[in-house]
Amino acid sequence: MKQLYKVLSFLLLSGIVLTGCDELVSKLENVKDSTIKAVKAGETETGDTVRVQGTYVDANAVYLVDDASKLLINTPMDEESYLRLDPVSAETYTNGVETGQIIELKGVVVEFDSEEDKMNAEHLGQAYVRGIRVIEFPKVIGKTDVDLTYITPGISLCELNPVLCEKIGETLKADEYALLYSGGCNAANNHSRYWNDLKFMYLTLVNVYDYDPDHIKVVYAGGTAADSEMPVDYAATSTGLQNAMNELQADIDFTDKLFVFTTNHGGGYATSDSKNHGGLSDSDGDEFDAYGYDETMCRYNSNLLSDDTFAALIDNINAAQMIFVLEPCFSGGFIRDLSGENRIIMSAANSFQFSYARTGGAYDEFSYHFTSAVNGNDPDGNTIDADADNDGRVSMLEAFNYAITNDTKSENPQYEDDGDGLSTSTPSAGGGGDGAFGSNITL
Repeated sequence: MKQLYKVLSFLLLSGIVLTGCDELVSKLENVKDSTIKAVKAGETETGDTVRVQGTYVDANAVYLVDDASKLLINTPMDEESYLRLDPVSAETYTNGVETGQIIELKGVVVEFDSEEDKMNAEHLGQAYVRGIRVIEFPKVIGKTDVDLTYITPGISLCELNPVLCEKIGETLKADEYALLYSGGCNAANNHSRYWNDLKFMYLTLVNVYDYDPDHIKVVYAGGTAADSEMPVDYAATSTGLQNAMNELQADIDFTDKLFVFTTNHGGGYATSDSKNHGGLSDSDGDEFDAYGYDETMCRYNSNLLSDDTFAALIDNINAAQMIFVLEPCFSGGFIRDLSGENRIIMSAANSFQFSYARTGGAYDEFSYHFTSAVNGNDPDGNTIDADADNDGRVSMLEAFNYAITNDTKSENPQYEDDGDGLSTSTPSAGGGGDGAFGSNITL
């Protein structure tokens, strides 16, 4: 009775007028047990008080996800599998909750209205801007068994391994250019490993291979650098990528080399679950498989970038050589579109596969091993010897073979360099097929 009196007094002092005990009981119990999927799909109404469970993530956005393993796959999470939390209320009520903990959370269904959310809503459907304003301290009910050690923090490579940030060469190369690209899709999907992947490659190009920093175009997420160890030139929007391509097209001539490195979410048809995950319907009939989807990469808060569109942008650049390293899911589907004379193309997965983060989520698996191979060290400073023929340099064939040999995830990296558009996972320097050209080419 004393407890009920305290509740009544609190509600009266809060300005709530009560007309009877029945109304008090209904207000106290009017909480809907719901799921992330139900809230996102609009099965609850704005203003409803709901109780939901999920794995807590505090990264570029604060949210709950129904399956933490989705954070390690390089295709965007299904929109119905994660639920954003209002950052102001989350800061108040989830302070001390750690990424990876499974929590039960009570909050009010809200509609987000930032410019970013409006763009997401336009692209993904209005129901998907729904989120939760947290109104109580959550209850921690467990911890995911997925290793999310590095899913949220950025890594200072210059502190971890100072050699990566020390200039080794003396003369900047005038005829070598690079495009480093990661779209990230949106805040919730823009995992910190994408920044780490790009930065590890950027530092390798500048400090090991003497690339002029002015010749490297970094196109990343919303256009803001995550730290001071790598600059960002453009946001990974349609306009940002076009601006970067325009600069490269103007600067590069037929004597120059272009290196393209992409780490990001990719879309396409997965044979593992017989579903389309962000592929676009093939509009020009250039997909010869039975599924009929163009493979894609994410832009940031914008429409998807198809293999056809990306290849068309690349084909406007007149370079003597081009090298591509493609990390996203389904990235093998870009190979036939990009294939051509004097081009080397490597992908982390084939046309119908997901690609994955390394255990812990600090980097992506394939690109980590490729970059370690060409750098000669991994990010921790451990020596990596990928020079199989001991000629004092690491060719693109050697770097690929090192990466695929050390890749432990359920992905089948692909390689193509003979211009026929047909890739392989077993390239070779002999025989005149895939591998012969790349066996003599370095970064």
